[in-house]
Amino acid sequence: MSWTDRLRLIAPVAVAGALSACASMGERTAPAGPPPRLPTEQFKLTPVQGEEQVALGVHPGPLSADQQQAIAALVAHWRVTGEGPMTLRVPPGDEGRRSADLVLQQLAADGVPLATVRQEPFSVAGGRPVVVLAFARYTVTPPDCSTQWSNLASTNANRPYGAFGCAVASNAAVQLADPRDLLGPQPETPADNSRRQVVIGKYRKGEVTGSEKDEQASGAVSRAVGK
Repeated sequence: MSWTDRLRLIAPVAVAGALSACASMGERTAPAGPPPRLPTEQFKLTPVQGEEQVALGVHPGPLSADQQQAIAALVAHWRVTGEGPMTLRVPPGDEGRRSADLVLQQLAADGVPLATVRQEPFSVAGGRPVVVLAFARYTVTPPDCSTQWSNLASTNANRPYGAFGCAVASNAAVQLADPRDLLGPQPETPADNSRRQVVIGKYRKGEVTGSEKDEQASGAVSRAVGK
């Protein structure tokens, strides 16, 4: 029997074997499991309410330059990420009360409404008396992406790998100016309708509602000059 005849006999058998293998592979199903989650669901950022504070030592005389700078820095953070009123913790004694009054004067100089400052007694056992200025704020911790990696070559189940979306969530966490935005939209300020009132007033009087012509707003690019 020649080689050509042998190939004619072997070819149908090989094709049938390949087709049976494909059929058996097509019958395999992916392992059961929970549905795949989106990156924002797999690494959800959750704001945690904490407190930012500064402790100011009680001493005779006015506030030092360092204490004034510390108060100004705290006020700047409070304006951006503050939640609720400020809290001023006052130690017992005349010196503590005097230092607290100096802090209140500095807050007023920095533009903080004193009505938003809440005072409460405070004492440190066995330590130097301090005045504590604090406010509540939200923080968010970026996820640790170094422990989330899995075998990226294991794709038989067609599911996202363990670290899918971790880098996106970590970058968002460190770029958030105010983590309170994750809790919901901030309230809108009233709209400025002063220009609208001007136009409506002119319309009611029968006047031209358009703006006055401005020569600087002309659409002419160049002007031809004759010889």
